[in-house]
Order: sequence, then C-alpha cells, then structure tokens
Amino acid sequence: MTKEEMALEMMENMRKLAEIHEVPDIPLGKAEVKALYYIQRFEEGVSPGEIANYMKVTSARVASIINSLQKKGIIERTTETSDRRRITVKSTEKGAEFIEQIGKMAISRIMEVFDAIGEEDAANFSRIIKKILAAKEYNLKFSTLKEKENAIRKIAQ
Repeated sequence: MTKEEMALEMMENMRKLAEIHEVPDIPLGKAEVKALYYIQRFEEGVSPGEIANYMKVTSARVASIINSLQKKGIIERTTETSDRRRITVKSTEKGAEFIEQIGKMAISRIMEVFDAIGEEDAANFSRIIKKILAAKEYNLKFSTLKEKENAIRKIAQ
C-alpha cells in the first residue's frame, strides 16, 4: 500500500471513528453541540466572534447557532451595558447538564468499542493517536522545510 493509499484509508477511517462518539437522538445538530462544548469551557462567557474563530465558521452561522441554542434554553446571551455592541454568551444550567449527559453517553460508546477490541489494542490505539497528534503539532510549528531541518539539527545536538 502506498503512502497516498494509506492516507486515503486513514481519512476514511477517521471519519468513521468520529461517528463512534456521536450520540443519537439528541435535539441538537453537530454545530450546536460543538458550540455548546466551547461555550461551556468559559464560566465567564465567550463572545460570538470567539465561537466563530473556534468553529471556523462565519459570524452569521454563529448567530444562527446562538439563536437556536437560546430558544432551547441551553445558553443565555447578554449585552454589556458600557458597550451595547459587545455580546457575551454563557451556558445555562440546562446547557451544563446537557453537556454532561452527552459526555457520559459518548464515553460509554467509546468504552464499548474498547471492550470489543481489548485492553492492549485500546492502549495502543490511544498511544498512536497521541503520537499522530504530537506529529501534527510539531509540523504546524514549522511552516518551511528549512525550519524543520534546523529544529531537527538542534534536537540532535
């Protein structure tokens, strides 16, 4: 198998893996869940612009997601009194409970898969994923081949 074929196979397998932790029959779309997870991380709240940057979507898309989550009582939106243009979005108690439930269900599904493949393969899978992510981070730090070569030389010294 060539590197390109392995890369294509890995892309397809990663897409399928992403489906493992998805929780069926929830009243939110994928984008809403992703936004809620991000919002939940900030107790003091987060701006719509920060959500858009995190999700890599337009501000119009984030406005739509925020409106939907607010209608469902999962988040609350406040406007600063000193600057009416500044909006902060926070998770409600219902939103926090929702994220907790989704997290528990997702962990349960992943544990079922780990049980099916066995402890050793689950540990190896986790180790390899960490290694892939570390390589990705390493490659993002250096935008040119010359920068990578220089970094490797420094490590080798």
